[in-house]
Amino acid sequence: MTTEFDYQFQELFTQLVEEAFELVNNDIAHIEHIYIYVSLEGRSVFFNLFYLIDNEMTRVNLKNSTFCTNYAVTKEQVKELFKSGLDISEGILRLFETFNREVPTLMKITYEPKTGKFNNDISYENWYLDHPTRTAVDGFEEWYQKVAMS
Repeated sequence: MTTEFDYQFQELFTQLVEEAFELVNNDIAHIEHIYIYVSLEGRSVFFNLFYLIDNEMTRVNLKNSTFCTNYAVTKEQVKELFKSGLDISEGILRLFETFNREVPTLMKITYEPKTGKFNNDISYENWYLDHPTRTAVDGFEEWYQKVAMS
């Protein structure tokens, strides 16, 4: 039986994936994976993402001219995606707090458009809060490198 919490969490999770897929025009022919990174550690929200497009790792930024050209991505669209991703991530944080649930510190979401497969690797351990120099950005970069090497 699905609870109200489960329903709302699934809705927010799905919104993150839909926003990321829309940026690339729902291109099921070329998008192999969408990787979404959400850190909520210490109530500080961080959101970022990357894609596997035609077997090539692709970051979302305006410096990536191939990405911007192939998908006609504008600076405004990138800004809106990151604003929306942060808003949805904050919604996830509030949802956990509202239902008195332990807030995850990290979510690594993977979506495969061709199969419709979702995976949400959720962690509750501190990754950087107790570390003198490590940040959520470091965690994202490490995940990107790990996926790129696999």
